Amino acid sequence: MNPLPATLATTLAVFAPRLNHVDAARVLIEAGADVELADGDGLTPRQHAHRRGHAAIERLLADAGAQ
Repeated sequence: MNPLPATLATTLAVFAPRLNHVDAARVLIEAGADVELADGDGLTPRQHAHRRGHAAIERLLADAGAQ
């Protein structure tokens, strides 16, 4: 499978954790989204998940290699 374009991956990979969409986050990770790519504020998807208390997504991102 080809990785997602960087802009799309950034946008979706950051919004899935913000909105607590576990299935969407899983699909994005499987499609090659960069789990370390920060948004304009310098926050990574895992940081967004952590700040919002979305433990399932935070674990999913950690399992995918997010710091």
